[in-house]
Amino acid sequence: MDFDKTTITWQRVLDTCDRHLRGVTIGKGPKETIQPRGTVKGETPRVQHSREAGFDITVASEIMAVLALATDLSDLRSKLGNMVVGYSKAGEPITADDLGCGGALTVLMKDALLPTLMQTVERTPGKSAFVLFELLLNA
Repeated sequence: MDFDKTTITWQRVLDTCDRHLRGVTIGKGPKETIQPRGTVKGETPRVQHSREAGFDITVASEIMAVLALATDLSDLRSKLGNMVVGYSKAGEPITADDLGCGGALTVLMKDALLPTLMQTVERTPGKSAFVLFELLLNA
């Protein structure tokens, strides 16, 4: 797989909205280097492994949108596996299933399909509610 790291479509996510983190450069530390493919360790110097990236708020991520739209566990698995995570240098889309992580994503998110019982701050029993899912779209 000839992954073009400049085309990664998934951002990192936080539960905090900080507009200054929408565009960051990662991998600039002195120990964040890689051995280029096809080179001999020790003979070829390591190169810096940095790239432009950014952060989204968690509830605005594509994974949360898929979770909100999934009808059952198998639908969730299919949708997560088909998510495009980037492109090859030839311009072909690379999906989560191409990377072999669609099933792992499903295992991590399977319990999120279940409803959550919430109550008011005053703990009033008559004011409890089942929350199935709320999707926040933050452009």
